[in-house]
Amino acid sequence: MSSRLRTLVTLIAAVVAMLAIPAGAMAKKGDRDHDRLPDKWEKKNRATSAKADPDRDGLTNYGEYRSKTKPRDADTDNDGIGDADEDRDRDQVDNGNEVREHTDPAKKDTDRDRKKDGAEDADRDRLDNASEDATGNDPVDRDTDDDGTIDGKETVGRVVSFEGGVLTLRLASGKTVEGLVDEATAVECSSDDDYLGEDDLSGNDGSGDDEDESGDDVSDDSGDDDEDVADDEGADDEDVEKLARDGAEDESAGDVGDDPADDDASDESGDDEADCSIEPGAYVHDAELELIDGELVFTLVELVG
Repeated sequence: MSSRLRTLVTLIAAVVAMLAIPAGAMAKKGDRDHDRLPDKWEKKNRATSAKADPDRDGLTNYGEYRSKTKPRDADTDNDGIGDADEDRDRDQVDNGNEVREHTDPAKKDTDRDRKKDGAEDADRDRLDNASEDATGNDPVDRDTDDDGTIDGKETVGRVVSFEGGVLTLRLASGKTVEGLVDEATAVECSSDDDYLGEDDLSGNDGSGDDEDESGDDVSDDSGDDDEDVADDEGADDEDVEKLARDGAEDESAGDVGDDPADDDASDESGDDEADCSIEPGAYVHDAELELIDGELVFTLVELVG
């Protein structure tokens, strides 16, 4: 091979190498550590890890980046609402849960299917994302409290009324159920974050593993999910309705007795915590009903507040 030919071959190789460099270099320059946080954003906000939460507001650095909030200010806009609890795109799902569900906190309809993110059901538990958010349930865990009942079949919903010791709830299914609140009722109050717990909240780390985890949470059991839904179709409130029917039969068959729905029942709702009261519009994380002496009674009411 002549010297001129060798020179030509060397030049061609050099050109090819130079053309190949920019794509890789640009990727590294934009996100050198491949944590999905732009290097400029990391530098500006002194962020060293996508998983860290320096302001302890429930949003990791990745979540803050997606929500366009400040990672070192728990309340970026100073409106008294923490960044994780803000709903930037007004789709009825707060920023924290948007990150957990792998939806975009800045878009009402992340997947463009003409259904708001709040109306989606990320974990296929028959409780949509907005209802999971409002009632303090985990949008990526079909059975938040691990009691063997999917969240959509729990007695979760919203208080319609509470008068004379009778509590009426509208369930996530749209049906209503009512029962007494008396001395047998335990009324508890916690924030949605408290119901989820530290282990659940730590899931929105925004790391590269999130995409894999999202598949594990939702896709692996998708076949089982569909089967569960088919098996349980129309049966969300069968147990509650059966209790109500039994109570009605007992009442018509014999002496109803003294009405337990007196003023003491209302007072009981605040016994557990001074600021824990049942009010119309309040969200219910979970509730338990039992038939006691022929009456349908709430033995537990867990409020989100």
